Amino acid sequence: MALPNFVVVEGLDGVGKTTLAKFLQDKLGYIYMYSIPQKFIDLRHELLASVNAQAKFLYYLSGILAMQDELREHLKQGNKVVMDRYIYTTLAYHQALQVDTRFISMTEFPIVWPDRCLLLIVSEESRMKRLGKDKKIEPHEVNTEYMKLAQEALIAMPSMSVINTNEKQANAVFEEVRTQLYGA
Repeated sequence: MALPNFVVVEGLDGVGKTTLAKFLQDKLGYIYMYSIPQKFIDLRHELLASVNAQAKFLYYLSGILAMQDELREHLKQGNKVVMDRYIYTTLAYHQALQVDTRFISMTEFPIVWPDRCLLLIVSEESRMKRLGKDKKIEPHEVNTEYMKLAQEALIAMPSMSVINTNEKQANAVFEEVRTQLYGA
């Protein structure tokens, strides 16, 4: 079977999204994209420190909308794309903050919808160990209750293929995903 054209990798910080997305790029030829364009990332820390949760939600949505032309062009050229986070994380993280996200219709929002959504999960203990290895930890990443609510919201999203990455090496996770993608 042919690989899906557009795959999204979702999950909390520290579950292995970027690692898996890079494996899909390196081993299966997907083009790697992050859901927020660099020009938005450059503004993130200064802007988001001074606005409320609803404004942050709209910032992340606008970032997703801003990268649609690039995504569509890759797909139009026949490329396969893997997205490291997408609208699902934006919705789940903000639902966990009690932001009203109901005005976003999962069928009407003007974005390219993925062929496959992979949701990586891991135990909180493993997630915290992984976070400590890679980067400076952001305050929300260690708020256990917030992360629990965000993960529950992600699991409740439609069409998620849940993959538990607990005690699995990156190669093993990739092989499990590859099997799923070829069987899709």
